[in-house]
Amino acid sequence: MLLGACRPGPPIWRDVVVDYSNDWVELVRGREVTQVFRPNHDDVGAVAVVVSNAGGMARDCEVVLRLRAKDSTVDLAERRIECAFLPAEDWVRLDFAPLAGSARERIVISVHSPDGRPGEAPRLAFANLPGIYPDAKLRFNETEVPGALRFVSYHH
Repeated sequence: MLLGACRPGPPIWRDVVVDYSNDWVELVRGREVTQVFRPNHDDVGAVAVVVSNAGGMARDCEVVLRLRAKDSTVDLAERRIECAFLPAEDWVRLDFAPLAGSARERIVISVHSPDGRPGEAPRLAFANLPGIYPDAKLRFNETEVPGALRFVSYHH
């Protein structure tokens, strides 16, 4: 599903990859959540995930979103957000320079909270359903789990 966004300049389109979720993963210290995906289009210039501040409990921490090519250790983009500024439950977006040829690549979204404490950590929405997004892998640390993050990608 493609939707146009109102913005000055060239149009930016959104690909809804997983448009619902039925579970949350707590971003406690030491847990990295990664989603590998293959964009539907070239020139991907942003991704967004659904994050929650755990009912206001996530305060003294930060969330780190990163993007990299699969099999690379070099980050293409990074965004750090203080937990006090996280939404109750909403999209958090990571913008970056458009990636030419991105439709032929596998890209990794990485999300973690280096100081998230159990019960007071931010949460990340995902769909806990096997095969929901067959062209990708969802991992909590090194463990592959069924399903996919609730995420979208944006392209020019």
